[in-house]
Amino acid sequence: MNRTLVAAIALVAASSAFAESPLAGNTQFTGAKSRAEVTAEYLRSRDATTAFTGEDSGSAYLSARAPGVAAPVVAGQPVNAQ
Repeated sequence: MNRTLVAAIALVAASSAFAESPLAGNTQFTGAKSRAEVTAEYLRSRDATTAFTGEDSGSAYLSARAPGVAAPVVAGQPVNAQ
């Protein structure tokens, strides 16, 4: 048992580890937004997510929003009414 343990340790110690080389063309990342813009965007999305996962499933959040500019579509109303 001791011989196999010593042999296993010697085998592990004799093997070499191969690491990856650094990526070619590694350039620095430059963000398009400032830290304040990213923080504000995160806070807006966090508030919306909290509203949609609340007790009313977001109905109060959606009713408080201003309606969009799209006109309502009624079933059976032709697109090109003449």
